[in-house]
Amino acid sequence: MYLVLDNFGEGLCKHLNGHLVSALKATEVHTLIAGIALPNEASIALHEKLDFVKVGEFEKVGIKFDNF
Repeated sequence: MYLVLDNFGEGLCKHLNGHLVSALKATEVHTLIAGIALPNEASIALHEKLDFVKVGEFEKVGIKFDNF
């Protein structure tokens, strides 16, 4: 999920992702996978609050801010 917000930091992403995770947990979905383009401390913190656990990291698979 990617949002462009004028009022960043008001918890909309946490609210929407929380509902999404809750809805999926009520189904037979076994695993949820999130991909975060680094650096993005806010997204990491959000996913940790939603009980996501880091299990790996892809290195040099894309360019962001003119860097791998």
